[in-house]
Amino acid sequence: MRPGKIFFLAISVFTEIILNAQPVKINRLQCEHLVNPLGIDALQPRLSWMMDDIRIAAIQTAYEVLVGTDSV
Repeated sequence: MRPGKIFFLAISVFTEIILNAQPVKINRLQCEHLVNPLGIDALQPRLSWMMDDIRIAAIQTAYEVLVGTDSV
């Protein structure tokens, strides 16, 4: 294998490792279409969010919702 091909392969593998190591960022959190609700009376409130990921075709496979009665 030529040195140029080995270098290109090494850079490709390194780039893939770096891109997969980037954390996913979640933004635009909403509850009942509100950004900072101060009281929700819905028994099953609608939650939504957007996922920022630089990987091509990244998808969400799971989520965890933590519910509390205090804002702290």
